[in-house]
Amino acid sequence: MAGSINLQADVGNLSLSSLSSVRSLLGTLSMDDVQPVAMLQVQDIGSLFHASGRYACTVSDELQRFSSYRLEKLAVTVGWRRGDAASLLAQSAGGQAVALLALFLRNTFDHRKAGEILFKFSRDNLPEVRQIASIKQLAEVCTKVGEKLASMGYGNFLAEQVTKLRLTYLQSNLAVPNDLLEDLAEETIVGILSAISRAQREADRRTRITGTRGVGHIMALLLLLCADDVTIAVENIIIYSGTEKSIFLNVLTSHGIKPSVDVQVETILNTTQWVSLPIQPSFNKINSSTEPTFLLAGYLAARLDIALIAQCNSLKGNDLAEDCCNFIWNVFQLETASRAWAALGTQPQQRMQTALLTMFDVQTWLPRNKDPKTCLEAITNRMQIA
Repeated sequence: MAGSINLQADVGNLSLSSLSSVRSLLGTLSMDDVQPVAMLQVQDIGSLFHASGRYACTVSDELQRFSSYRLEKLAVTVGWRRGDAASLLAQSAGGQAVALLALFLRNTFDHRKAGEILFKFSRDNLPEVRQIASIKQLAEVCTKVGEKLASMGYGNFLAEQVTKLRLTYLQSNLAVPNDLLEDLAEETIVGILSAISRAQREADRRTRITGTRGVGHIMALLLLLCADDVTIAVENIIIYSGTEKSIFLNVLTSHGIKPSVDVQVETILNTTQWVSLPIQPSFNKINSSTEPTFLLAGYLAARLDIALIAQCNSLKGNDLAEDCCNFIWNVFQLETASRAWAALGTQPQQRMQTALLTMFDVQTWLPRNKDPKTCLEAITNRMQIA
């Protein structure tokens, strides 16, 4: 008929990101018996995470390590282009992240619970218009992707992590908790995933996970999904530290009745209400356009010497370095710094004292508990500002 328009679509070249615009052209089921709407939703879930670590580097190859047999024209009917459903996730960072999450869920929970976890996480974190798949559909995607990544050997990876925990306890002469591999409740893992996502997406957020119940699974999840963002401690002794440190897992034995693992999302307070110190570092007097490098031993002493040359005419006494040590020590005594002590591991006060002696190049110094403001006044009184 003249003037008629034939709508054509090259379905054979579709990618996952374009499925939302051609849903009406897709068959009910793919060759993997996976709903397209579920694939779209799991990719949306993955976009809330930033995958990192050794497995993030290999998951794309694992997802594409083989392709399902293409049935030529029948492939147009079922909707997917080359390969199976799982391989489509390799095309985006979000798809690769959710593939690692699916690997964890497939090996930690049964088919139904894995779908329920993805469903509840979507309910809490995705806009309502993006919550388009049912629990069953999400479970099918999780199972298919988990099966595709079976070659990554998640069981071996889990064993490696819990062995690290066990050896750390044994080497510290501490009893190994017997609940490291206890089953995690769905609500617990949904809360952990939400907290991880917030810490990765919001610069002023940090996630802290504390406890022992099921932390073998949690440690494996963190190192599988976002290893670069994680710091892990066992009884306050750091055993692993990534580059970003936005997520802190402290495997800490509780006393009395064991509670569920504690998950907290903390806010980093950024304020411009800084205390004006009596000296300000300056390198103008040493004719350098860039900041020089220092050794750790004597680092703060060297910085102080340079600052004094730049801005001070004379000193009253020779105990300024010790006054600075007292100031830093007493700042750490404040209640708000209690978690900083925990990050120093065992014998934190001894470690702090040793660090101050080293960086200020002080031979002998004994901490004196005072109000930090008093310590700061002592520093000021020892100086005459030019």
